[in-house]
Amino acid sequence: IGAAIMEMLLERNVPVDGVMHGTFDDKADLVAGPKTVNDVWNIIPYENYIVTAQLSPEEIKTAMEEVFASHEKRNLLGFEVKTEGRGDDRKIVSMTLANRKPLDRNKKYLIAVNSFDARSGGHHFMKLRAFLERPEANCVLHPVQTRDALIGYFQRHKIVHRIAARIPLTVAA
Repeated sequence: IGAAIMEMLLERNVPVDGVMHGTFDDKADLVAGPKTVNDVWNIIPYENYIVTAQLSPEEIKTAMEEVFASHEKRNLLGFEVKTEGRGDDRKIVSMTLANRKPLDRNKKYLIAVNSFDARSGGHHFMKLRAFLERPEANCVLHPVQTRDALIGYFQRHKIVHRIAARIPLTVAA
């Protein structure tokens, strides 16, 4: 889903550094073969638009640690994230760009999220919402639905493979 959002925004001349989005595809039974719009509805069953905002590395870290504490499944495409601990105690110990280049503490990175998460994801992501409400985040609601981004991705690529999560499943205790 994140790759589809990245591509759709790039087509609109909005290159993002990362995408935070739910992992609904884990629940969908996608077998090899042609896909229908109904298949995409099974992956993304909600109406959401895409929102972008400029966040500092510390804000991105805080937002992702809030995700861990909420037990809501979200990926952060575009970044390599290393954690330690489990559950509510899971903390980020290092974060780089996906190409392993270090983050610049003084830079803001353009991050895409869906409109539901941007408004707190059902009160799970109140810190993220607060970051996006600040004027310096330059938060923009794009006239693109996440489902449409995924449909376009399937149409362009024809053959699609799962992108491995950048947050390791096994973490240090």
